[in-house]
Amino acid sequence: MESLFSWLNVDRIGGLASITGLGFTIYVFLGVRKIKQEFLFRARLPSLLKKIQNHASTISSELTNLPDSSHAIIEELAIAQVNIRSLENKSSGTMRLSLKKLRLIIEEIRENQSIDKNSIRAVYLEMNMVIQEISNIREDDKWSQGNG
Repeated sequence: MESLFSWLNVDRIGGLASITGLGFTIYVFLGVRKIKQEFLFRARLPSLLKKIQNHASTISSELTNLPDSSHAIIEELAIAQVNIRSLENKSSGTMRLSLKKLRLIIEEIRENQSIDKNSIRAVYLEMNMVIQEISNIREDDKWSQGNG
C-alpha cells in the first residue's frame, strides 16, 4: 500500500488528469463536429434537393434534342456536379456513397465528352435515385419529429 502512495505523487496524478482531459476534449470535439455536419446537411437539404430536381428536369428535356443540345447538357452536368459535391461533403453513410457514385458518373461523362442518349439516361436515372433517397430522408425526419 505504501508503494502505491509513493507512486501516486502530484506529478503523476497531474499527468493522468491531463491525458484524460485531452481524451475527453477530443471526444467532445468529434461529437460537436458530427452534430454540426448533420445540422448543415439537414439545413441545406431542401434547397439542394430542389436544385438537383431542376438539373434532372433540364437534362430530361434536353435529352430529346440530342445531339443539338450536347453543349447545354454538359453545362448542366457541370453545375449539377458542383451541387452534388456540396451535398456529398455534408452527408454520410449510404447517402454519401450514392452521391459519390452519381458525381463520378458525371465526371466521367464530362471528361470523355461522351454525350449519347444511354449515358445521359444513366445520369438521369441515378439522379432520380438520389432525389428519391433524399425525399425518403426528409420524410423520415418528419416522422421522427412527430409531424408525419
